[in-house]
Amino acid sequence: KDCKKAHVKLYIVCSPYLFKSNQTDLSIKIAKKITKSNKVDFLDFTRDTYFWKHPEYFSDLIHLNDAGSIKYFKISN
Repeated sequence: KDCKKAHVKLYIVCSPYLFKSNQTDLSIKIAKKITKSNKVDFLDFTRDTYFWKHPEYFSDLIHLNDAGSIKYFKISN
């Protein structure tokens, strides 16, 4: 509501995962539901193939490390 009132475009973004998963993460399902009901753009990079099989960009299976964050920022902008 505050963003709409201030005329600020809001995006909810999920960063890439290391491996492809056939199941949707519960947090992704919730984010999609919330963003849809509030008419907010949701950008889901969890299935971005660029990052699959590149463990050097991750601190664990779903969290980018510093190098991965920098790479992701460059690609997504």
